[in-house]
Amino acid sequence: SNGNGTIKKITLNQMKMENQQLLKQNSLNKSLKQLEATELEDNLKASLVVVMQRLDMEFSNVNATIYDIVNEFHYLKLRDVIQALRSGSLGNYGRTYKLSTQEVCIWIRKFTDTKNTFTI
Repeated sequence: SNGNGTIKKITLNQMKMENQQLLKQNSLNKSLKQLEATELEDNLKASLVVVMQRLDMEFSNVNATIYDIVNEFHYLKLRDVIQALRSGSLGNYGRTYKLSTQEVCIWIRKFTDTKNTFTI
């Protein structure tokens, strides 16, 4: 084997090692994303439990509601969603007759509308 062949092999081996490291980093990123999603779901679930206790009402499916909130309002900060849930469950957006995903989404929209309205 000549010098050039050895350099190519080292370069190929280095490329393989770098590729394996990238694959490892990608799987680490996926795990982190999953952890973030779990943390988000746990926070929303805790807030929705407080909502249910305040209103003495229950959701038919809390997990589906969380899924819908995350997908519909992915651009909002968690603290804004939690504040909207708090405000809605305290009656700031009117009386709640039936606790549903739709009702919660209305609270969040009203909260963001109020937050985005500036008084001159």
